[in-house]
Amino acid sequence: MSDEGLNNKIGIDTKTGFVCGGNRWNFEAWIDNMGSSDKANNNAHPATPTDGSAVKLVGLSRTVIAWILQMNQEGHYPYDSVETSTEIDEKMKLLFLEWLNKIDETNSSEYANRRRIYTDTINSFLKWTDFQVRPNFIIAAIILALKQVETILLGKYGIKTLDSTDYKYAGDYVNNHD
Repeated sequence: MSDEGLNNKIGIDTKTGFVCGGNRWNFEAWIDNMGSSDKANNNAHPATPTDGSAVKLVGLSRTVIAWILQMNQEGHYPYDSVETSTEIDEKMKLLFLEWLNKIDETNSSEYANRRRIYTDTINSFLKWTDFQVRPNFIIAAIILALKQVETILLGKYGIKTLDSTDYKYAGDYVNNHD
């Protein structure tokens, strides 16, 4: 990676609430690949730079913000906000509830290309890279699936084998009950 890849402006997009940063010379994800051929003219050029708002970081940050907000509301965490800087380096107080709402209100179709597949980033320097499909979206998608499992299938004895609202659901799975 070139030195330019280490100069990242990392922060929060104040319009969307999305964590953002990186640049077209940056690669910091497990999946990123760095070119190494002078002949192919890709030496120190990331094939898939980490640039813009990465879907995995938006999904994870949304989950953490919701959890911190819950801990604050239950009295387990004393802070209801963070201090950040705007794009013009002004200090700004960002309430966790407002931050969560910004993320939720931002149309997630910004992460989807015309085939409705979640892409890896939005707002990258090289706009065409916003339409690359890579498996990092799985990290964000799995959080939603796990939340559904927790809400719908988690029971007293662990994970239920079927949704309790399903007509085939039999709620007594303790084998020694006669």
